[in-house]
Amino acid sequence: LSAARLSHELKIPMADSIMLATARAWDATLWTQDSDFSEIPDVRYVDNRTKGSTANHGLQRDADRLSCQTSVCS
Repeated sequence: LSAARLSHELKIPMADSIMLATARAWDATLWTQDSDFSEIPDVRYVDNRTKGSTANHGLQRDADRLSCQTSVCS
C-alpha cells in the first residue's frame, strides 16, 4: 500500500515506487541512475549521462563496499 501511495504522490512508475518503499521500509539508501528519482531527497541519484565522468566508478565502488557489508565476502 505504501508503494501505491508513493507512486501517486511522487508521480513515479509503480515499479519505481516499490523499490523506494522497500528501501524506506528497511531504512536503506536507494542508489540509482534512473532519472525518475532525481528529485527525491532520500535517494542517491547518479546522472550517468555525463561523458567522461567518474561518477559511475564511485557508484560501483560504493556498491561493491555495501555488498561486502551486507553479505559474506571471501
